[in-house]
Amino acid sequence: MSYLLEDFTDANVVASRGRVFSDWVMGGVSNACADVSEVAGRAAWRLSGNVSLERNGGFIQVARSLEGERFDVSLPWRAFTPASVRALLDRSTRQRIGLVAGTTAFDASVAISRLELVGVR
Repeated sequence: MSYLLEDFTDANVVASRGRVFSDWVMGGVSNACADVSEVAGRAAWRLSGNVSLERNGGFIQVARSLEGERFDVSLPWRAFTPASVRALLDRSTRQRIGLVAGTTAFDASVAISRLELVGVR
């Protein structure tokens, strides 16, 4: 069983649920923007910007709210490389899911065309 969170075909819906963050929230100077556009022939949510390590910065992010969504999530954590996770994830308090670029200085351009939870109970 699966649960489609977003296929990014309606830019208005994506804009109402999405939010762009950067290290500005912590005093950094990275800049970011996000839009819905066609990437490789598919509607996609694209995050682009400049990731800077100046002033202890180092990330840009676009996130989608999960408010009102109810589901159980089980992720294969061994398949991920932690970047700045300092505490165990409390799944009962998750509020959003995001696409992040960071930890080194570079010009970022990443896109996602489908956001789906697979194996949802």
